[in-house]
Amino acid sequence: MAERVLIVTNDGKDADYAITNRVKEYLTQAGKICLQCPKDENNAIVSEQIPPDLDYAIVIGGDGSFIEVARALRGRDVPILGVNMGTLGYLTEVELTNIEGALERMMLEGSFDGERMDLALNDIVVARKGAIRVVHFRLFVNGELLNSYEADGVIISTPTGSTAYNLAAGGPIVEPTASMIVITPICP
Repeated sequence: MAERVLIVTNDGKDADYAITNRVKEYLTQAGKICLQCPKDENNAIVSEQIPPDLDYAIVIGGDGSFIEVARALRGRDVPILGVNMGTLGYLTEVELTNIEGALERMMLEGSFDGERMDLALNDIVVARKGAIRVVHFRLFVNGELLNSYEADGVIISTPTGSTAYNLAAGGPIVEPTASMIVITPICP
């Protein structure tokens, strides 16, 4: 099934929709389904009309637009990528010159006991459940044993996710476009 992407445009920053159309065209060619964010007559996001089954959202605007979308998607597990059309861009980290590169960011797919399957832009965490005890982990890469850990859990993150939980657990920060996966044990 094709990924469903919510596109949110700040009309004041992309008035002619040139950047929005560039993003939509790129994603559509990659087989994604692009959904324009529903807005009212005052150009405010109508949260109740946002489809429930989104894979991620792309905000084309500035940090204010990014925050507005984060509020509209509150309570949902939807990653948000911001394209900076403003001046500073602390939250909207993708610059116009690197839109396509940012859209190609690595994702992880994980499964547990062949039952639970999930996709992640940031990270996948395997951790103990229930009683406080250390878990023994044996990590294999391409069928070869990489390492063993006695830990509370293991974080497997993409470069995009390296600055979140991974960093808090003592892992490295990785350049977002790097082609690698970071493995960080939690309290080994």
